[in-house]
Amino acid sequence: MKIKMFYPCSWTQKVINDTRTVKNFTSSNKDGSAIISNLILIPTPSLLNKEQFEFAMSTSQLKKMMNKGEVKAIQRLQFDNFEGAEILVKTETEGYYSYSFHYYMYSNKGLMVLNYFVGSQNDTKASAIFNQSKSLFRELAKKTTLLNPLPNQGVTVRSSKPTYQEWVKANPTDTDKSSSNAKIEGSLYRNTKYSFRIRFIDNWEIRKGDSKLTVIKSVQSDSGKSFLVLVSDYPSLKLKDGEITDKQLQEDKKNAIQICRAMNMELQHYKIVKGYLNNFPASIATFSANARSQTKIVAYKYKHISCFKKGLLYNLTISMPSVFWTSEEDKRIDRVIESLVFEENM
Repeated sequence: MKIKMFYPCSWTQKVINDTRTVKNFTSSNKDGSAIISNLILIPTPSLLNKEQFEFAMSTSQLKKMMNKGEVKAIQRLQFDNFEGAEILVKTETEGYYSYSFHYYMYSNKGLMVLNYFVGSQNDTKASAIFNQSKSLFRELAKKTTLLNPLPNQGVTVRSSKPTYQEWVKANPTDTDKSSSNAKIEGSLYRNTKYSFRIRFIDNWEIRKGDSKLTVIKSVQSDSGKSFLVLVSDYPSLKLKDGEITDKQLQEDKKNAIQICRAMNMELQHYKIVKGYLNNFPASIATFSANARSQTKIVAYKYKHISCFKKGLLYNLTISMPSVFWTSEEDKRIDRVIESLVFEENM
């Protein structure tokens, strides 16, 4: 892979015994503080479609990638024609403090992560050096040029005529997430634009969706639990409401495998069946996946429901660490799913 990576003359290039690390630079000071920068490439089996890319770039998934440290801030950015994300993290390990920027980009070569760390045994000093270096790190990140990879932002690269499933994922109109469409009363959420209501779990926080297609979400941040409602608008499609075929179930499984691999997660125990969402035919998938970082592995469990109705694709995605998905929690999740009602006369 050809890359043009800028760095100050005072930084020293260092070879790392890691096949995923493309470049690595360090700068050490006499007071024991240090700056480390590296570019990591994690291969993915194929390009992501738009839904997969938005899922990968959502706040909840980016946080899962950062299993070590406290995520302070996340923002979407554009650099060198690549759409990606910037993550600010603070880490404390045995009295050593680190502040870092992590830039996530997807290309046809895989997931690329550009990292900038500032570390010191003194928290105040580490924070001060990092704050002084923020503008430098951002400037260096924007100047980084990837010469042969292509941006992967959900672009379909096949030359053959796309299947219905591929067309749906590649051509959604922008989901309307305006707060004027939303009404929240306690745990009850109602959307007047997309004509549905749903009652979330009482002690979970309700937040506006952070990805392009996520209308609303309910989370329990301290335990890593999330319940997302995604709506995609396909006005030019004229299909029967809730049309579910065996071929589509197989496509959904392939997509789940691709998403997990792109997120460096191992898909396990995948099961998908035909079911119903508010009496409309739907596909219901359950699976587990291990989220891997450089320091640990966390097992997650997922449930994903898809239903096509009047040109709209409704998706419910529930995820949480497997240790919390008890039989009692499963019943609570099912009650939330069963509470979703399509309101025809809104």
